[in-house]
Amino acid sequence: MDAPLPEVGTELFRDRDRPVGHLTSVTDSPREGKLALGYIRREVEAGQTVNVGALDGPEARVEAV
Repeated sequence: MDAPLPEVGTELFRDRDRPVGHLTSVTDSPREGKLALGYIRREVEAGQTVNVGALDGPEARVEAV
């Protein structure tokens, strides 16, 4: 079963308790699947993963836009 879409404002984490970003927009695209836009710190590069909502939350891949 798929996880529900995260809410706008959900924090993003990577390797520590301090958030590295947050979501500003989320949608479920029939063609692309779950998509989200947000702000993320420069230390996180395209191609890396972040955890959504908590350090042990679901992983999401970072892409540059």
